[in-house]
Amino acid sequence: MGLGRYQRNLFTSDIWSEMLGYKKQDLVKLYSDQYERWAELIHPEDIEETFSQLKSHIAGRTDKFESEYRIKTKSGEWKWMLAIGKAFERNEKGIATRVLGIQLDINTSKSLQYELTKQQEQLKALFTALPVGVVMISPSGEIVEANAISEDILGITADENKATELASKSWKIVDSNNQIMHVEDYPASIALATGKIVKNVEMGVHRPQGDLVWISTSAAPLGNNACDGVAVAFEDITSSKSAQNDIIRAKEIAEEATQAKSNFLANMSHEIRTPMNAIIGMSHLALQTDLTRKQRNYIAKAHRSAESLLGIINDILDFSKIEAHKLDIEWIEFRLEDVMENLANLVGLKAEEKSLEFHFDVEPAVPNALIGDPLRLCQILVNLGNNAVKFTPEGGEIVIRINVDAVTEREVKLHFCVEDSGIGMSLEQQANLFKSFNQADSSTTRQYGGSGLGLTISKKLTEMMDGEIWAVSEIEKGSMFHFTAVLGVQMNAKENGKLSEAQLGPLKILVVDDNRTSQEVFKKMLGNLGFRVNIANSGPEAIEHLIKTDSTDPYELVIMDWKMPDMDGFETIDIIQNSGKIKYSPTFIMVTAHGIDEATYTGRKLDISAYLTKPVTASSMLDSIFVAMGKKSCLTDNHKSAS
Repeated sequence: MGLGRYQRNLFTSDIWSEMLGYKKQDLVKLYSDQYERWAELIHPEDIEETFSQLKSHIAGRTDKFESEYRIKTKSGEWKWMLAIGKAFERNEKGIATRVLGIQLDINTSKSLQYELTKQQEQLKALFTALPVGVVMISPSGEIVEANAISEDILGITADENKATELASKSWKIVDSNNQIMHVEDYPASIALATGKIVKNVEMGVHRPQGDLVWISTSAAPLGNNACDGVAVAFEDITSSKSAQNDIIRAKEIAEEATQAKSNFLANMSHEIRTPMNAIIGMSHLALQTDLTRKQRNYIAKAHRSAESLLGIINDILDFSKIEAHKLDIEWIEFRLEDVMENLANLVGLKAEEKSLEFHFDVEPAVPNALIGDPLRLCQILVNLGNNAVKFTPEGGEIVIRINVDAVTEREVKLHFCVEDSGIGMSLEQQANLFKSFNQADSSTTRQYGGSGLGLTISKKLTEMMDGEIWAVSEIEKGSMFHFTAVLGVQMNAKENGKLSEAQLGPLKILVVDDNRTSQEVFKKMLGNLGFRVNIANSGPEAIEHLIKTDSTDPYELVIMDWKMPDMDGFETIDIIQNSGKIKYSPTFIMVTAHGIDEATYTGRKLDISAYLTKPVTASSMLDSIFVAMGKKSCLTDNHKSAS
């Protein structure tokens, strides 16, 4: 603060000089002690007002002199000052001859005031320009400020809005369910009462014009615990609310239509299944009687067509259950081998008719005693297996592989893969998989038949088993359909490997098959059962194996494939048993993918102990080995105790 006496000549204090960045003597030297010279330091925009006030006080027209102005410092910057003065000596005309005054440095407060004013102007501009309605409410619930958008949304002017209290009965507000909303439930009321932010509350406001406007409202407290009131922001959501209601209604209508369709499909499917089962049963019985060739052809075609139609009806029935959310998954104990044997019966015959190599490749780590829904698991495998048979040309190959993806103490996640050497699919065709009533393309249905529901049903079933399903395929290179399923694990269940090792010992077995996949599957399966296994690729190679080991470590069992090039399985067995070249003749099991009745008839003159049809499960393989080696199997008893 600078202190001085204002006379015609100016008294300058040390402090005031320092405030301007000068020493007193330097300031006096530059501007002397005349206040006219001192005026040279004042900003041109402020000088007129400042001297006008000073002259008025000197003339006696004001009680004191007070003025804010900018003054130039030694560095050339402008600094705000507040000058306050009062005359303490006047002449006979009342003109002040001596004035005592002070000057305060208010530069910092002026800068803060400028910034505050600037922020207030920015906030006001923002308040006006916001695309949502905003109102400010006092701690007592009075609306103290409202922007222009709030006028458009609420249908009342800002002044009318500000004249209204939060608890006013003029507000007619409903909640999102069209029920009357009480004032204590308003977002602003909650924010005032709790001091907490309330977000996105749907409210319906009845405007003075009579219509209902829907708003989404948020409220935020101002100050600690809303001591300065609350700010409320809201946007008009009437259009989106209306669209949402339209969507909800459309969804309800669609669900009602879907339910009606599902009920119709379920009823029709049941109505059709009864006569269809009769047709299948009667035609099956007719095929067991003596018929002419033409009659047998007609009835066989009718029987196959009826079975195909029944399959489509079953798919439609399952699909209708899925859409109606009435398809359930059981959680019961079962054996995986039973599922695979059922799969072999259902798909194996179709594979046999097309002369396809059909194999099961089950990893040793896969548990056999499981908990889940064996019927639905088999349904997925049958769907995928039938598709593989359908799209694989004659002479091709199908392999169903199973391994463990993850395991815990009580559950296992199994990974299934149905692999074929069929026609394959392009990426574009794969995009249509797993969609209702869709196949790879429209020509597929015409050429191969089917409803296009099998994969859709399989997808839903895998999801219900906490799994997923996907496909990998390439044109002319076949397809692989993968799916996973989470199943329970039965505790303390016995496995076949321990049974076979205990009853049969480490048998030495020769597998004779020209198919590489068959070799791998049989070697893995028999090795897991505890047997010593070697492979021969053909009949002549098998004979050579037996001759070499005849006197040292002869083979005890030969598992022989029927259809092999150059020398088939029956010819090979005939040479081994009747040529006299092999002293120790092993036991034989014949394996075929081409009809067990025909195989049995063809080998009727040879000493063959058992016959197996591909695909072979570990259980059926072990049963056949027990029969062939003249041992009593305890698999049946164990099967009963674990299932």
